[in-house]
Amino acid sequence: MGKIRGMPGRSEDDEGTLAPPASGVWEQMGLTVVGELNGGHQSRAVLVHRDAEQLVIKLTDARLVDLQEFETRIGVVRDLAAIDEHAVGPIEIGPSLINHLGGWLAVAYPYVPGPNPDPENRAEVKKLARSLAALHHSLRRLTTTRPLPLVAALRASGPLADALPDPVQLLHGDYSPANVLLDGDRTRVIDFDDCGYGPIEFELGNERDIRGTIAIRLAHLDRVRPGHKPAKELCPADLENAEDRSTIQRLLNLSRPPRSCPSDAVITAKIIE
Repeated sequence: MGKIRGMPGRSEDDEGTLAPPASGVWEQMGLTVVGELNGGHQSRAVLVHRDAEQLVIKLTDARLVDLQEFETRIGVVRDLAAIDEHAVGPIEIGPSLINHLGGWLAVAYPYVPGPNPDPENRAEVKKLARSLAALHHSLRRLTTTRPLPLVAALRASGPLADALPDPVQLLHGDYSPANVLLDGDRTRVIDFDDCGYGPIEFELGNERDIRGTIAIRLAHLDRVRPGHKPAKELCPADLENAEDRSTIQRLLNLSRPPRSCPSDAVITAKIIE
């Protein structure tokens, strides 16, 4: 889940970055800091001990988020984790799921020590696909007390956001191997910071590696007709029903690769090889 580093102190004047909570703040919450897993301008992830339990505290700069939207998103992830074992959901460490530590919003999660899946490993790509399919199914069942916006990447796309295909539903928002951990036989999904609404084609086309994208898509559907064609020759026409054929065709249209791979058949062959 990332290399553990120390937590050097920073002031608010150091490039506008908040200083981490003081050691006394952690002690008051019954937490012992082990080290920082990763950090950036907007958020930091800190590994801590609570008695014999290891937790990850996600610190988010409160100045950079909409508090109501943040609270809604944390509630969605909590509800999702209750119905889907793939999602790593928040747990209470204080009076609520979200604790204010100075200028930080602190949320605790179980620590998952497993590695990220390898997008070049076919078996692990299938695990990525199955967990994404399960998440989409589970997210479709959830409702929000307050509306969440489109996922950030879609909001930033300008006119493209106005031409999105229907239907839209809740999405992870940043699904990739970096936000998935292999925990023994289980696949765990973390970092729902960009959770919002959008078409599932966005989630399936969001992975930068086009090979992984379509391979995940084919496994995600998991309805490929057995029999006549080898996997590398599969194309949208091989899917069992019109809805799935339409979905993957729209994905191919949204994530068209360079001109060196002009046709759907060539795209799919390149992916599955």
